[in-house]
Amino acid sequence: MKKLVEYRRLGLFVLITLTLTILTIVTVGRKPAAQGKTTPLSQAAAAVDSSSAPDQAALELIHSTIDRIEQLQSISTELEIDSYLFGETYKGVGKYEELLSRTEQRPSPSGQSNTAGARPARARRLSPLEWSRFRLHVKMLPIDAKVRQEHEEESVLEVVCDLKALWTYRKIEGSESLTQLHIEDLANCLSRLTEEEKASLADNAVERPCGMSGLPGLGGVSGLLRRFLVFYDFLTPPEDMALDNGRFPVWKISASLKKEHRQLMKNKLLADDPVARRTLLETVPTNLELFIGKERPFPYRIRYYSQWDEENLTPQPICSISFNPYYENVASINPQNFIYGPPPLNYDRINDRYLLELVPGIEL
Repeated sequence: MKKLVEYRRLGLFVLITLTLTILTIVTVGRKPAAQGKTTPLSQAAAAVDSSSAPDQAALELIHSTIDRIEQLQSISTELEIDSYLFGETYKGVGKYEELLSRTEQRPSPSGQSNTAGARPARARRLSPLEWSRFRLHVKMLPIDAKVRQEHEEESVLEVVCDLKALWTYRKIEGSESLTQLHIEDLANCLSRLTEEEKASLADNAVERPCGMSGLPGLGGVSGLLRRFLVFYDFLTPPEDMALDNGRFPVWKISASLKKEHRQLMKNKLLADDPVARRTLLETVPTNLELFIGKERPFPYRIRYYSQWDEENLTPQPICSISFNPYYENVASINPQNFIYGPPPLNYDRINDRYLLELVPGIEL
């Protein structure tokens, strides 16, 4: 029974973290390559399977979606999550808000500055020292009344970037944790990267300066898309379809976990107790589907599947995240929303750990 509770908590941790990042369990704390040198992920993938090439249309759609998101002034959306864990269904709700730090006026076609009635100002791309503020709050409960009665406390994920630090709070069935990423220290480290370290950063799909929300694994939407580019193979072209009974046209993109990361994840999870911990593989996604809007490119829905059993050719659904309603360039977002008062917990400062993941081979 104790083991089951432990695995359910670990499984909930994995599921709730899907809304924040993807597969950090593989890379956080990994050792840098010898003498600071790294093998680009693209080369590593080619070494595993050179017969499959990524679909360029799918990659271009994701890159263009990232670019568009990072030119917005603000994002405000609600989340609805359906997840499946050890035979139980969990329902989650949440909210995501993002506010870019600075904007500049776009010239009108006549060369005049924008005035009342003109198109709104677009945010200019952020430099390494300019960060967007964002806040993600998610809470989850089991659907089954009996399970809910046994575990009355909600599982909670909260991520807040207040321009001074990025705080991540998790509460899984009463067990709490808090981490801090100090922004100024991170920005200073990124500004001092060597050319080799910049190339290593590019391997994590960060090829240009971006805001904090654009860095992989921290809770921002564009950072989440960058993480997908690193860990997943997009081998098929986008599929033209529609959601909501044909009322909402989207591009559907399918992807599968890269073989080298699949093996790393398997080794990591099965290292301590191969028989018992195999159950946890069911909560880790091997496949995903992205539904990107045609009119306003944004990942309105993300579906995760698990297919670790090679004899079972049908991926099993484990989590679906929908962003609805979705608003952009909302003038009413209050900067006060991003002021964070952390709970009275000892927190873990994760700057070094995150840098080792973001820039493999970096010398700290």
